[in-house]
Parts: sequence; C-alpha cells; structure tokens
Amino acid sequence: MSNNNDLVANVGDKMKILIDGDACPVKNEIFEIAFKYDVEVIYFCSLSHYSESNIFPRKVLVDNESQAVDMEIMRNLDKGDIVITQDYGLASLSLDKNAYVLSFNGKNFTKDNINIYLYQRYLSAQQRQKRIKTLKQKKRHRKENLKFKEALEKLIGHLKNNPQVKKNC
Repeated sequence: MSNNNDLVANVGDKMKILIDGDACPVKNEIFEIAFKYDVEVIYFCSLSHYSESNIFPRKVLVDNESQAVDMEIMRNLDKGDIVITQDYGLASLSLDKNAYVLSFNGKNFTKDNINIYLYQRYLSAQQRQKRIKTLKQKKRHRKENLKFKEALEKLIGHLKNNPQVKKNC
C-alpha cells in the first residue's frame, strides 16, 4: 500500500466500516468479512432504499434529500475508518478525513487516484448535459463480488495486523 503522507492512524479495535447503502451490491460480503474480523459496521441509506431484510444491526436511515446519506456518513466518519461507496465525491471527502475508501468493485480510492475519477465524473456529466449517449452499466457478475471481498479482507487484515499503520490516503 502506498503512503502519501506521514499521518499515523490509530486503528485496530476502533476501526469501523461505513457503507453508502443506497444500491450497495456487496452487503453479504461486507457482513461476512466484518464478522470475521470483529469490525463494527454502520449501514447508511435513504428512506427510499430502506429494507427490513437488511443484515446489519446498526442502520442509519436518512431523508430522501440529495446527498443526505453522504452528509451523515461524513458526520460519523473517523480517521482510519473504511468507507464503502461508488460515489467519487464521497470518496474524495472521506480521503480528506484520512479514511480508507473502497468501491463496490474493490477499487481502492487514494489521494493519488481520486482526481482521475472526479474528472471522469465531470466528463460524464458534460456528456449527459449535451445529451450524448454514454455506455450503460454492465450486469454485475459474481467475480466482481469476490474481487470486492478479497480487497476488503486484505485491507482489514493489513490494518488489524499493523495498528500503527501509515495512511495510504
């Protein structure tokens, strides 16, 4: 893992996983790894995405307002926590608070690569404004869930085995 600054995270038992739960396809994988490593999980979702069948004991339900889930995650985020999201804006804000960020595909967002993703988001928004057709998302496959699970387990294992790890973000 690359180190971009000299901040030291005091993780270990205090670490938690915060999930941007709206449309999260890897809930079972997160639950399995968090249970294995005894890591607290907080699941955030809006009213329109709420489900009684959610497997996480700690849920935070917010209004359907734009960015409400993101703002609530930021209020609960501490240095050294892990954020699971596809939202590049939330990823960028989380990195600024010295958190670790994984996408639903297991992509590790860092301060070194987040600007590329933000720029891609900007270009996509420009295309949508001009009504230029963009590529549709492909159907999700099991191998993507496995890739995510491996990335999360590797990250948590690294953090648990190195409680005074230098931040990679």
